[in-house]
Amino acid sequence: MNNLPVSVGVYHYSADKKTFYLDGTIRPGGYSSNSSSPAQFGERGAVCTGGVNPNAGL
Repeated sequence: MNNLPVSVGVYHYSADKKTFYLDGTIRPGGYSSNSSSPAQFGERGAVCTGGVNPNAGL
């Protein structure tokens, strides 16, 4: 569940491409099961708020 007052972006990480890919977002008060998400939703990834892109730190 997203207990934050903002949406969060959920990313999975591709080790061979060394890149994070956005899988979907979870709205405030929402659950990951409510999102239309790929099978690898957040696998080995990151959760970011405020429009942060995890690839900026690579």
